[in-house]
Amino acid sequence: MTLRDRIKELCEKNGVSMNKLESDCGFGRGYVSKLEKSTPNSQKLQKIADYFNISLDYLMTGETNQHTDKKRCLNSRIENDSELRSALVKYFELSDAKKKHVLELICFLSESPK
Repeated sequence: MTLRDRIKELCEKNGVSMNKLESDCGFGRGYVSKLEKSTPNSQKLQKIADYFNISLDYLMTGETNQHTDKKRCLNSRIENDSELRSALVKYFELSDAKKKHVLELICFLSESPK
């Protein structure tokens, strides 16, 4: 599958036309179609990956990198949860000793009952 084919498939899965993708990303019309014959710009490819919330690796190869996907998922959860963001800000302001206590409490609370 070519890069263009993968982008086309992502557009179809997400109900977005390639023209809309190009417009939303600030590309010229027909940019995606030209990818088959030209060297892609890495910054523009990253914009496409971000647009679909996928890794650049997946966009280029079609294969997922579990570490990258987990990191992207975690970042997305933090961005979308204001309480979690606020808690993380407070956590980073704590002393190392208090951070250790917070982590111990999280581990304690996440243990499954026996």
